[in-house]
Amino acid sequence: MHPGGDKLYKDMKKIFWWPNMKREVAEFVTKCLTCQKVKIEHRRPQEKVQSLEVPKWKWDSISMDFVGALPKTKAGNDTIWVIVDRLTKSAAFIPMRSNWTMDQLGRAYVKWLDRKNDSDHLDLIEFSYNNNYHVSIGMAPFEALYGRKCRSPICWNDISETMVLGLEMIENMVKQVKLIQEKIKAAQDRQKSYVDLKKEGRGIRSRRKGFVKNFTHERCDKKVGKVAYKLDLPNELERVHNVFHVSQIRKYIPDVTHVLQPETIEMDENLTYEERPIKILDSKVRTTRNKDVSIVKVLWSNQNTKEATWEAEADMRRRYPELFA
Repeated sequence: MHPGGDKLYKDMKKIFWWPNMKREVAEFVTKCLTCQKVKIEHRRPQEKVQSLEVPKWKWDSISMDFVGALPKTKAGNDTIWVIVDRLTKSAAFIPMRSNWTMDQLGRAYVKWLDRKNDSDHLDLIEFSYNNNYHVSIGMAPFEALYGRKCRSPICWNDISETMVLGLEMIENMVKQVKLIQEKIKAAQDRQKSYVDLKKEGRGIRSRRKGFVKNFTHERCDKKVGKVAYKLDLPNELERVHNVFHVSQIRKYIPDVTHVLQPETIEMDENLTYEERPIKILDSKVRTTRNKDVSIVKVLWSNQNTKEATWEAEADMRRRYPELFA
């Protein structure tokens, strides 16, 4: 194990010396394949914030997320699909199953207004979310989407107010969209100015070698935008999206002694894998200020012995009793 160029040099110079020793030790540690894979890069967060383009109209651009691993409803749904209009911040909460196909998701998106019997609570959640003031647009999403505040027993407007129709209604809507765009742009600029103070610009040249965390040694094929790169992935990772943010790519210093082989990881159909303990390699007692704690060194699946971790024995016995049988 290399504790670092300076530490290794100080340990070695006690019994060795040769010309340019410190520089050559530093180069040796820099080219170490294991160190390049596992050691943390001590640098400030990479690249300045790249703000998304402000949407031109309502529901032209959406973002989405999935809230999963929920208790199953009577209809068998165990996930909530959250879809948000990036302009008005209006949200749709759609009950679904975690094993739905893209075709099923598409049909659900088209029919998201047609609620199911087990989504009564989602209706209330969606109503509450869409009628709360949103800082980035300066109003509630409902008002941004429909041009007026919601009428309800808890948010009632004068029903005698003038009804706007035709060309005047369209003009008011266009003005409101422009106002929302200005507020979103101001919020993006404000956030960017705060975050960029703690970041540094970083880039890598096209066709440079690099490491992708949790994957294997690959080649940066081409730059995508300002902060992402397209990688030339091996065949076994053909289902993995091959565009990565620069923060997920590490610089690689080549050496003729390196043997670069893909790591074998058994993935599920959804391209995830579960780490499970395989073996207890060692055990000891760690003494703290108030008590002694028994800990064990655990070898995990898809990892080698160098990546084994120390875990509390009591916790491991509770979670994986078969490991101590």
